[in-house]
Amino acid sequence: MDVKDGLGFLEDLDVVVDCIGHLPSIGENGDNDSGEATPGFLGAVNDLNLRIRNATGLPVDLKTVLPLAFVGAGAWSIARKGLMIETVPGWLFLWFAFDMFVKLHPARSDRKEHES
Repeated sequence: MDVKDGLGFLEDLDVVVDCIGHLPSIGENGDNDSGEATPGFLGAVNDLNLRIRNATGLPVDLKTVLPLAFVGAGAWSIARKGLMIETVPGWLFLWFAFDMFVKLHPARSDRKEHES
């Protein structure tokens, strides 16, 4: 892996981490953030999939692996420490997993066209 590939990997990872940590907000005109994944986020995840496949030869699908990792972390945290109402709760990992899964699997507009 050369320096250019390494920097590209870190840039993609930065986009993914930034999008995961972004909480929905209310815009200036009062509308809610839709919570949909940005094209940059999906592009970064797809690029990371390709980079991992090229580097390791393993067909990794981060669209499935990332949410499952958060489900595992949430289940482990709840089993070990309970719901932890007084600190960072384990169920927060489960919410991140759900949110990430929804963002990584956006509804396709072609499904709507076929239904009409």
